[in-house]
Amino acid sequence: MLMELVRNTIRDHATLSEGDRLVVAVSGGVDSTVLLHVLDRIVGDLGCDLVVAHLDHRIRADSAEDGSFAEQAASRLGVRFVGGQVDVPRWADMRRQNIESVGHDLRLGFLQAVAAQVGARYVCLGHSATDRAETFLMHLIRGSGPDGLACMPARSGVILRPLIEVCRDEIVRYADQHRLTWREDTTNRDLSLTRNRLRHCVAPHLTAINPKWVDAFSRASKTIAALARLIDADLDLRWRCLCVRQDPDSIRFDPTSYRALPPELRIPALRRMVRELFGSCRGWDRIHFESMLHQANRGRGSMDLPGCRLLVTPAQIRLDRRLGETFSPAGFVPRTIAPGENTFDDLRLRLTVQEVDDPTPWIAVAHESGDVEVIDADRIVPPLTLRPRHPGDRFRPLGMAREKRIKAFFIDERIPSERRITWPLLCDQHGIVWVTRVRLSDTVRLTPETSRYIVLKAEDRP
Repeated sequence: MLMELVRNTIRDHATLSEGDRLVVAVSGGVDSTVLLHVLDRIVGDLGCDLVVAHLDHRIRADSAEDGSFAEQAASRLGVRFVGGQVDVPRWADMRRQNIESVGHDLRLGFLQAVAAQVGARYVCLGHSATDRAETFLMHLIRGSGPDGLACMPARSGVILRPLIEVCRDEIVRYADQHRLTWREDTTNRDLSLTRNRLRHCVAPHLTAINPKWVDAFSRASKTIAALARLIDADLDLRWRCLCVRQDPDSIRFDPTSYRALPPELRIPALRRMVRELFGSCRGWDRIHFESMLHQANRGRGSMDLPGCRLLVTPAQIRLDRRLGETFSPAGFVPRTIAPGENTFDDLRLRLTVQEVDDPTPWIAVAHESGDVEVIDADRIVPPLTLRPRHPGDRFRPLGMAREKRIKAFFIDERIPSERRITWPLLCDQHGIVWVTRVRLSDTVRLTPETSRYIVLKAEDRP
């Protein structure tokens, strides 16, 4: 039964060919353990390869053991393993956000970077029908709109959820039947977390009322997702008349076309306005959109919103990005950098990392432009990551004998204070490699002994 549900989900939502590669996110829990076991049986028939990926969040003292478990699981199957670690509690404290949200962002960024690095078509997550039902309930309690209630689709971009039609009870039964072992995350019993309170305190009452509540909530989520797609299709037809101007820093609506929208389409139109400007609506709440709606319906006024400003006049409804701001008060989520092109819509940045045999033409370009640098490939400790500054960050700017605090460096280089918090720093495991577009670290400079060359190139996202 479970195997057939997974096969159907992959068949209906993924396009796989012989030789394709799948990254499987394995935390060590029962869901991801079963996912790996099932995919190992299925992908052989499809001629696909698996890569196991695990990110240690360093939330628990024994979290490194989860990584060892995942690596051993990959070894038993003879598949490649890619591991990483990040201090999620530290990042949550810096960003003043909850650990769950920050962990989700960091994990997703890591998995997408691994997929790019190994050339995978999809990243497979172990989310189940029970996870989707719990998330639906959490978002319902929070008062989310259609986008929030249409949660955990079977596929979203490169993210694939093969177990999304399988409830957790079936997953556990499968694991028991096949004598699989898994790791128990003790934080899953922490009742200070909303999801755990719903799972341990609310779900038993729902089961008493309707034993199939997971199926019911999952169906409701899929129905709302279908309605959301209809709304998007309607907006697609109206967009040319509605959106009269758009560039990386601003988007403008025609007030007449906006007022002609049915009332039910106005907030969806404003949500799309934000998505077009920032790439997503992360960090926005419904109250922000309701405030936008009120201002737009008034026909005149302005207001500050996360990372931008809304201006409404009789001639335009305009959203302008505030230079250097993002939704997070502590910068942006760090990302692992893969060889080749790496595009970051929220930073409006494309970063290329390329090893070359002949650096001569690139060195000439580097002398003329701060957007290009050539470094000694053997003097970096991968993986490379792109991140904002940390408190106390230091590095040795090219040509200097001593280290310098990054704060003092920003001041000396006259980088505006409002941009310093989100200025991208390219780092390896030892520290800052490149303050992008400003200064390279002296630790990776070229020397007469350099034999391998890496070109770094930063450019605006088109």
